[in-house]
Amino acid sequence: MSDAVVISAAAARGALALEAIGVTKDFRLGKGKTLHALRDASFGLYYSSVVALVGESGSGKSTVARLIAGQSQPTSGAIRLDGNPVEVASQKAFRRYKSEVQYVFQDPFSSLNPVHTVKYHISRSVRLHQPGADVDKTVDALIKQVRLTPAEQFLPKYPHELSGGQRQRVSFARALAAKPKVLLADEPVSMLDVSIRLEILSLLDDLRKNLGIALLYITHDIASARYFADEVLVMFAGQIVERGPAEEVTQHPAHPYTQLLVDSSPDPDNLGSVLRGGARRAEGDGADAPRRSERPATEGCPFSTRCPFVEDRCRRDVPEVLQISATRGAACWRLDVAAPGLVSGSRNGTSTTAG
Repeated sequence: MSDAVVISAAAARGALALEAIGVTKDFRLGKGKTLHALRDASFGLYYSSVVALVGESGSGKSTVARLIAGQSQPTSGAIRLDGNPVEVASQKAFRRYKSEVQYVFQDPFSSLNPVHTVKYHISRSVRLHQPGADVDKTVDALIKQVRLTPAEQFLPKYPHELSGGQRQRVSFARALAAKPKVLLADEPVSMLDVSIRLEILSLLDDLRKNLGIALLYITHDIASARYFADEVLVMFAGQIVERGPAEEVTQHPAHPYTQLLVDSSPDPDNLGSVLRGGARRAEGDGADAPRRSERPATEGCPFSTRCPFVEDRCRRDVPEVLQISATRGAACWRLDVAAPGLVSGSRNGTSTTAG
């Protein structure tokens, strides 16, 4: 591997907030089997920026979120916040870390207690994370910050009296009560009506700008990532297979898996990309993604069973990362064929550590 790195497109927004360095997560399934949920993931989250982690269900996106949130410990690798190693072994350390890194879940209904009001949920978080603060005044400011106005109309309500979008706004207000440095949004709009998804994404964009937080946006919808994120990380079978500026990755996808994601996007203009027929055929050829428990972590490309450009070394060797530009890279042996307009035939192995 060379010393070159792929610089994060989000780094232009602000300083590095949180960094994952070679993070791997394995789960033992018994009978000598191991699930390789995450393999050697490296990336950075930057203040005032949005990094989107994109992939299909089971690709490892939520595993990344749980590791960053401190809910699970990596098998190997390191996570650093403001340059300091994250240690959450004790309850006290976990609570301190949790005030700096907040996790907003996919289902806003199940994450809220149905027997408590909106005011209770937010005020409890204020008391926990902002001791000594004027609770009523702070709660009122938070509820307005997530655009639930007039505040007096929503504070006495219970979760079942709110729409899905309103419940998700309450979840964000509760998270913001901790004054986090990093916000993890795990599929925050996937359970909402299409008509209000853009409103929630617009809210998150405003929070990113106004509060300067680093935001990890986890989604299976690469179209929303195009309009919302600074950098896109594409994940398949526990590996980051492509990364780069959101507009470039979604308009001109390089990795065959990214091409499939873009091709299946519901975006009306199909993200402006005309993809090669080979990639389209791969989605309907009946091949399933390999079970990660059945493939050794050091054996071949995880996408080899579905890739239309596969060759013998794809099944045998883990692909190196080809640096397409200073801010873009993809892990594929056949990029010269899959994306001939983006790369030349030469190959430069690079690290994927966030720059």
